[in-house]
Amino acid sequence: MSQIAFTTDSPQGPLPTGFQINLEGDYIVLIGANNAGKSSFLQCIFKKCVSSGIPVNADNVCFLLPDRIYVDVNTQVGGRWLSIYNQELANTIGGNNRAYNTPTNGPISNELPKLLLNHTSLYDQLGRLLDFLEYFGFPQSRIQRAQEVMFEDVSVMFQGSGLRSIFGILAALTDDNIKLLLIDEPELGLEARYQKLLRDLLVEASKTRQIIVSTHSHLFLNRRSYQFNYKVVRTNGQISLTPVSSQEDLYDITFKMLGSSAEDLFFPNNFLIVEGATDQIIANKIMELKEIDQTKIKVVSASGIDNVENVINAVYNSVLPFVVADSPYKDNIVALIDQPNNQSQQTHNKLKTVLGTRLFELCSPSLEEFYPEEYYTRCSRVKDDDLKNISRARDHLEKKRLKTEIATAIAATLTASDLPTFQVFVDAIDKANE
Repeated sequence: MSQIAFTTDSPQGPLPTGFQINLEGDYIVLIGANNAGKSSFLQCIFKKCVSSGIPVNADNVCFLLPDRIYVDVNTQVGGRWLSIYNQELANTIGGNNRAYNTPTNGPISNELPKLLLNHTSLYDQLGRLLDFLEYFGFPQSRIQRAQEVMFEDVSVMFQGSGLRSIFGILAALTDDNIKLLLIDEPELGLEARYQKLLRDLLVEASKTRQIIVSTHSHLFLNRRSYQFNYKVVRTNGQISLTPVSSQEDLYDITFKMLGSSAEDLFFPNNFLIVEGATDQIIANKIMELKEIDQTKIKVVSASGIDNVENVINAVYNSVLPFVVADSPYKDNIVALIDQPNNQSQQTHNKLKTVLGTRLFELCSPSLEEFYPEEYYTRCSRVKDDDLKNISRARDHLEKKRLKTEIATAIAATLTASDLPTFQVFVDAIDKANE
């Protein structure tokens, strides 16, 4: 396992003199907010390689910056080679990091891919490059005329930003003599599908070289070894670099630190678990009256269409998958149940332990008993008659039909003025929407 450990001997962006850099792993990911200092770590490591040969020398390191979208039209190097390019690039990286006031500041980034392709064996590396491009499904490419790189008779310099952005990365991966590959924001210009393909390629390539990336994309996280992901945090001018402590911490980064959310992934932002389909009907109606987008909260019936005798057990079993350590819903999921009876008290206590203040209870043993008499009257129904019919139902399906009929009729009459009567539903939904 590769390790990079040294103390800075001069400032590098927000990194002060004497900062201890200690990174371990083959595929290392630096994550953090914008302007946290991720790029500063990459630039500091690159300069250390060029100036001191630590951890590798200038001929065995490649640093791909965000300006890599510029690609030369051919593979002719004109007497240039990688170590010279790296020395020139290191000279442009001062204590305030690489300047981007002009695209021609220092060595021009468009020559890096061809320097990499000519670094070990142009013939062999071009073959590997073509294999990589085919892996991504890019247009068929070839080298023609004055060693010009063409894609379906169109020069590489006219291709989309995604292909141009990834071209230098792929060129570096063809070179077995690159032992340390530093990539600033590998996701640039790439749709999610290509990001995942590139991540898998980087993870595979890290078996023979060390790769360090800084990213804002959760798709580039090291999911196999969580401890090889490092959080870069900058607070009041002070910067810190700490490894992710657990798989749970990695999930937290995915859904919070990187700005992802279940809702953004077309999952609901949260779940409200209720006992049955009738509770689901009323909860959805309350959400409609409160003008809450139903893509934000998914109301789930624990009993569904099955004959579940002990419904509170069904609620508990429905809650469990959402509260495991690696679930993004573990601290948010909400449940609403009927007033528990003596037989269900043990399960109720377990639910209370798991959910705490996120467990809500009706003040009646059933939703049909919870509805005030006047709501039955609105629907031209009689509460006592409906309750008797439910108790006399031949089987579960008949009972479910009657309960659904009542809930549907009452829900159709509800208006915003009825919300105080259904305050427990309102409170549960508000909690789920926090």
